[in-house]
Amino acid sequence: MDAAIRTSLMGRTGLSLLLRETQGPMTSVLSLMDLTISAPDHTTVSRRAVALPLIQPASMPHGPLHVLIDSTGLQIHGAGQWLEARHGAKSRQKARKLRLAVDVATGIIVAQTLTDQDADDPSQVALLLDPLKTAIHKSTLRVQTRRSAMAKLDKEDRDKLTDRQYAFPKQRKEPLEDASHVRNAVARFDQVHGVTDAERDEAWKRIETAAKKFGVDLNERSWRELKKPAAE
Repeated sequence: MDAAIRTSLMGRTGLSLLLRETQGPMTSVLSLMDLTISAPDHTTVSRRAVALPLIQPASMPHGPLHVLIDSTGLQIHGAGQWLEARHGAKSRQKARKLRLAVDVATGIIVAQTLTDQDADDPSQVALLLDPLKTAIHKSTLRVQTRRSAMAKLDKEDRDKLTDRQYAFPKQRKEPLEDASHVRNAVARFDQVHGVTDAERDEAWKRIETAAKKFGVDLNERSWRELKKPAAE
């Protein structure tokens, strides 16, 4: 129960809620976690909070750091998604990108930035590393932008691929052999010409399948949400 009360208090602080407003979100959190305990009511939280031991924040590691920087997309759900579910109205989905700098030795998050989905990862590296007062021993950047460079395949490698290993098999365009290929296929989707809408539908299905296989998050649910290709 102490953990549930701490979570309620963190939700109250992070979301600027009244104590009585924390029970609803906590009920949803416990349901998502498949837990059978009840969310504490505001009276219980208020009474028990004063007796909870303080949680000391983790201190910054001393000396050189081996820092890993990575990013992930955050989907924003709001009134637009409610209107779409209720009335079928189409809305433009919004997303944010969260970037974390983590000390590899301890797992402590030492810096973070939150931007809109259009900001690229390399531009955030300096912002993440500048606040760190200790010397940086090593920094590893895992770039996950839609425009990230495709892992190069030479002609011999491409010739070994079957048609079904391409997003556009007839044209043998956009191989889908790893995560970088998937992101590149999305970024270059509107640059493939001479294909019908039906072929684009099939290509998008192949990209979605590859994205699930390689753990790539797609912000779009259809190629039609991407920039329209230029008229032939």
